Amino acid sequence: MFFLPLSLVGIALVIVTGDHQDPYSDRYYVGFLASVIVLLFITLDILVLPRLRMDMGKSRSMVVVLFAIWFLLYPSYSMYKYISASMADGEISNYNYYNRRVYNENPAIPVFNELISEHPEATFYSNYADGMWFHTRRSTLLMPRTSPEMDMTEIKENYSGWPGDKPGYILWFLPRSN
Repeated sequence: MFFLPLSLVGIALVIVTGDHQDPYSDRYYVGFLASVIVLLFITLDILVLPRLRMDMGKSRSMVVVLFAIWFLLYPSYSMYKYISASMADGEISNYNYYNRRVYNENPAIPVFNELISEHPEATFYSNYADGMWFHTRRSTLLMPRTSPEMDMTEIKENYSGWPGDKPGYILWFLPRSN
């Protein structure tokens, strides 16, 4: 019971920025793992094993063997799913987002790389500067923030006078396209 409050405090200290508040983030589950395993074994030892009409030593050995099998199979299956999905679509985690098939096979990327080699002095813009750098290895300026629901009049208002004295090229990625 000591580890549960300690885990909760640790998780609360880790989840301080917006990029760490994803409910599927493994940061949450790793902090709870020790507490859950301790509670699981206490529950099995006190509530389940005495009810089985088996020798206590055999039943404990059986639980340890079942846990070991689960401990080997579950990560192996998860790794298999991850590798299969990554081979089909590129990196599937949220940590290397731009290394996916939709971006790697984007027909605009080779055209943009050609523009960069032809006009190295030009200014380049993108709505996703990280994706632009990943595929072109060139820093870009961010475009003014927009929302996907903007209509043409809002776009004209937000982009009036932009980019000022630095005309250039724009590589526009569709928002979070998978």
